[in-house]
Amino acid sequence: MPLPTSLLAAAVLTFSCACVVAVEVRFGSLQLDWPEGFTPSSSKPPFEMNGPSGEKVLVTVMRSGKEVTAESAPAEQERMAQGGEGFLRKQGEKVGKVVIPLTRSSLPNGSLLMFTGSETAGLFSSGYFLQYMIVSPAGRLAFFTIEGKGSPEEQNARFLPVINTATWLP
Repeated sequence: MPLPTSLLAAAVLTFSCACVVAVEVRFGSLQLDWPEGFTPSSSKPPFEMNGPSGEKVLVTVMRSGKEVTAESAPAEQERMAQGGEGFLRKQGEKVGKVVIPLTRSSLPNGSLLMFTGSETAGLFSSGYFLQYMIVSPAGRLAFFTIEGKGSPEEQNARFLPVINTATWLP
């Protein structure tokens, strides 16, 4: 028995709305698949973008000040990650109530990912402030802040998969 046309149309509409189109974006030596609809407002570090729903994105990419060799890479990556964790913690507490505790994971390319999220409150609205930090084994670091209106947990669920697409260019 064929599906009623209205049910089929609803299923197609639901599927098409759930699909997110991504565009390959470069921030210095970092590349990732970013959702469509964001417009750059600067082409130099720190990179800035504005989203279709008023999101503000700030991205800083930098290298370790030390010469990183294959032998020193693990220790340098850990040193940078520990410094980054302290920074993320302080910034998260400074802007609002931390509702996504500092989390650390690894990306398939060997980079470490740390992130946290805060709920912000203004006079007339509340919002989110998300922070992501990626530290490569070669001593490169990318720091993202994403802020806007909405729930930190929902927006983290939206942006974390985007951050997970990050790859370092040679």
